[in-house]
Amino acid sequence: MRRNILIIIFLAVFTNLFGQGTDYIILKKGNSFIARNRISGSVELKHKDASVLIQKVLNNLQDIGGKIELMSGKYPITNQLIIPDHVTISGSGTSTVVVIGKTSQIESAFYSDSTSKVTIQELTITSEDPKEDHSGIIFNNVGDCLVKDVFITGMGAYGIWYRGYCFLSEIRGCKISDSGKSGIYLQATSKNLKSRAGDYLPNLITNCIIYG
Repeated sequence: MRRNILIIIFLAVFTNLFGQGTDYIILKKGNSFIARNRISGSVELKHKDASVLIQKVLNNLQDIGGKIELMSGKYPITNQLIIPDHVTISGSGTSTVVVIGKTSQIESAFYSDSTSKVTIQELTITSEDPKEDHSGIIFNNVGDCLVKDVFITGMGAYGIWYRGYCFLSEIRGCKISDSGKSGIYLQATSKNLKSRAGDYLPNLITNCIIYG
């Protein structure tokens, strides 16, 4: 009996720590963006600036991981969104549009550095000013990450930029148009930098269309 009670207490604590608060739904309501806990449905965060709200949610997923689902609509951002380990950002298809504002202070819409198991999928990334040196997604020295079914258009620099010895990562089913420098750019940024998983590990690009 005592053993059963201990198991129930452990499962309750485990669920509270790791089973709740790790998945969010983000949408616009009125003049603000809100983040709902996917399990409880409660509104946990609210802000008028989409990039501030999304980054706060990403910070909540630091060290535990989880999924963020962006519902259909436009998400204007003025700050680069930094993605931690084991996080999936998923849109509702091309109707979820992340728009980089007119600013030279932002390098890309999404950025992840030295992480693993990061996924960005099923959304659109565009820019209000194609002349700015923006990229859609920058992954630096990441491992086992995925960009899937993303449409990127009007970047002044790169649509997707893998740099710093990314390894065992994949770009699949993406459509990229009108990039100022390159639709997809794979770059080892330093001869002195070593991959976390060894040298010459492959990345995979499949079923992508790049034009304009």
